[in-house]
Amino acid sequence: AAPSWKVYNHDRYSVTEDKEGKEFTIYCDTDRFEQYLLEIAPEDKVVIKEFTKGVRSFSGMDMPVEKPEELYTFFDKLKMVKMLPFLNLMKKWGKVSGSDFAQRWKNPYFRKVFSDTLEFPMVIILMMLAWQHSKSAGYVIGGALALVSYIQQRYLDLGGEIHFKARVEKILVENDKAVGIRLADGTEHRGDIVISAADGRTTIFDMLDGKYLDDTIRGYYDNPKLYSPLVYISLGVARKFDDVPPTVGGMSFPLDEPVTVAGKERKRLSVQIYSFD
Repeated sequence: AAPSWKVYNHDRYSVTEDKEGKEFTIYCDTDRFEQYLLEIAPEDKVVIKEFTKGVRSFSGMDMPVEKPEELYTFFDKLKMVKMLPFLNLMKKWGKVSGSDFAQRWKNPYFRKVFSDTLEFPMVIILMMLAWQHSKSAGYVIGGALALVSYIQQRYLDLGGEIHFKARVEKILVENDKAVGIRLADGTEHRGDIVISAADGRTTIFDMLDGKYLDDTIRGYYDNPKLYSPLVYISLGVARKFDDVPPTVGGMSFPLDEPVTVAGKERKRLSVQIYSFD
């Protein structure tokens, strides 16, 4: 973290309310969450212990992010040995969906609430909760602007240059090597290394004209898995909500009447409060 960042670590990951007003809370502290679950559903002790053990196990995983795999040296690969204990964890939980896991519960309330709450594969859910448990995924006070401002200034201090409002149209390639970029205004800029921060489709099919595809990559785009559409509405109001606990993923409420978006029925609405910022 940058010295100038003030990081807020949430107590709650999410709060889900049912039609009767009963709330289900996922706490960021795994010990607290485990005790909360055991108090409500002691008959599901085995499932609860397995779940929280997974979160604790993943919290010890330090993902290597210094460089991409294709730039690893021999010694970088040796360091990856420390990741071996987590391979079995990822293999085990990577095969379990959130809905499948929900069916393991004996408690009917938890079976339903986990079914409504866990929309992702379990390995992703466990890793997200693990980051919260280890306090390595906090919210930077000031939001995205505060987050990137330090990164931008650090880059400039190191001698870097940033060109704003300069849309890239093509990646220049010579002898199958990226050597620069062409902007929408026609100007070209050469470089030793070209890194695209655009989405995959734009990079592969537009900037590189679809010339560097294999069957695996083409399959990602020919047969994509649909993801539920998201609509965000942000409101600024002249008051605080000190009585409402902040959450990472929001507070979910049932709608009086379901709505249909992009052909899919939606029965819930999530709200996030940022009064703490």
